[in-house]
Amino acid sequence: MKINKTFGVFLSFLPGVAHMYMGLQRQGIELMTLFFLPMFLTDFIRISIFMFAVPIIWFYSFFDALHKLSDPEKRIDGDILLFSWLKGEVTTSWNKNKLLAYGLIFIGCVLIFQRVALPLVSTYISWGIARYLETAVLAILFILGGIKLLLGSKNSSKGGNESCDNGE
Repeated sequence: MKINKTFGVFLSFLPGVAHMYMGLQRQGIELMTLFFLPMFLTDFIRISIFMFAVPIIWFYSFFDALHKLSDPEKRIDGDILLFSWLKGEVTTSWNKNKLLAYGLIFIGCVLIFQRVALPLVSTYISWGIARYLETAVLAILFILGGIKLLLGSKNSSKGGNESCDNGE
């Protein structure tokens, strides 16, 4: 099948469609999933924290499609790095189950805070103070999470170096 580059550029405005047009079904489905999942989660859970990913995924998909349209040798249908990592094909020092668990715990805490605690607190204090309180609590959660990651990575890097030295 002859691929029309102009039509491919037009299709690349929706993530994954140009990839599917080029015959890269797996990448097209993965890009569509990555693009629409944050929108679904934002609507379903009603927290907009996932929306930061939408423009990143859109730009990645757009420029990847343009790159693959310009060079037919680059049209290899494989997993996107995130999906390869989730399948366990990419090995990293991070435990993906632990990372997913921390993410789910964080989302749960944010949901409880925004949907349960803030409405209860707002009955006793003004709306403006409740917004300040929300920002302060979320900032503290981010700071504590960052500290935990730094301390965890320092301990794991010490352990990783010792195991490498023993193996030599």
